[in-house]
Amino acid sequence: MKVRSSMTAPGQERFESFPLTEIQYAYWVGRGPNFVLGNVAPHAYFELEGRRLDPEVLSRAWRRLVERHDMLRAVVGPDGRQQVLRSVPRFEVRCTDVRSASAKDRERALLDTRRRCPTGCTRPPTGRCSTCG
Repeated sequence: MKVRSSMTAPGQERFESFPLTEIQYAYWVGRGPNFVLGNVAPHAYFELEGRRLDPEVLSRAWRRLVERHDMLRAVVGPDGRQQVLRSVPRFEVRCTDVRSASAKDRERALLDTRRRCPTGCTRPPTGRCSTCG
């Protein structure tokens, strides 16, 4: 097994598949239907609020972060091995602008979004959640 120095950028070998760590394996197995509390993929959902929040600036910053850090482009294959993708689809932050909405309409929009993205979101390793994007 090759040990990479954190001080040097890895070469082309970084795009070859490699084994999961023990905790990654536990998450991978847990997303399957074999356990009572399984069939759920690790996922995250964020709500940001701000008067000067610029979705394009945030999207651009997120894309730069993903471009810079290989593991943000990693996927796990059906064989249980992970691989860093050379490139991924262009990411855009979704924004629902409710600044001019009434308090009631704002709350309804937030509740609708939260309802569409349940905590039980499941998806294939390289896909997107069908309910929340």
